[in-house]
Amino acid sequence: MKEVHAAGTREFIYSMIWAVVILFFGRGLINSLPQYKIIGTIVTLVLFCVLAFFVLTRYSARFTYEDTGESLRVNRMIGKRNKEIEFLYRDIISISRTRPASLPKPVYNMRPSVFRGKRCVYVVFGYKGNEQSLIFEPSEEFLSALRASVKKSKQK
Repeated sequence: MKEVHAAGTREFIYSMIWAVVILFFGRGLINSLPQYKIIGTIVTLVLFCVLAFFVLTRYSARFTYEDTGESLRVNRMIGKRNKEIEFLYRDIISISRTRPASLPKPVYNMRPSVFRGKRCVYVVFGYKGNEQSLIFEPSEEFLSALRASVKKSKQK
């Protein structure tokens, strides 16, 4: 089973709202401290750059979630750059919709949304002492097929 996701219009609208908030914050900073106009301008530009980095890299990315039968492959493409992670089902320690108390590092954040995390699935995989985690947003059908594949793989 294979799924392809990209950020939607809701994320774009959220990012535009945040851009307006940052703009008003910067204008308020510049107007309230006229002797520090250059500092207010620099702070506003830095905040816009940070917002643009997070939003545009996620908004222009295409995420592919693939169930190969023996492993889970998650791929993020931004333009021609590609980041992929693949691991076997037997290495999966837990799959949950709630964030674990301690999320092992490194954390692979492979989800298209920036501002909301309601549909996130947290996967902890690896072996004792070398755990890693993955955050992604599959559909319910893909998640149920993934859980069935993991259960079948662990029974072997």
